[in-house]
Amino acid sequence: ISDLDKVQVFKKSNGAPVETNIQVDGAKLVISPRLQPATEYQVVFYGGALESVGNPGVTNPFLDWVFRTY
Repeated sequence: ISDLDKVQVFKKSNGAPVETNIQVDGAKLVISPRLQPATEYQVVFYGGALESVGNPGVTNPFLDWVFRTY
């Protein structure tokens, strides 16, 4: 992932973006958000974002997952 801005974390209840520190370590992406306890978050990565730059024929689907802190 060369454009780290394409990876975002949101508070699931209201869609508010969460401040994150994103680092790439080889093939591993490390996302260090500032999290609140007992809260659900959604991580979103736009899978076709890098391929679709300057190419309107490429769709830009997103991949996401949800996790809950305790």
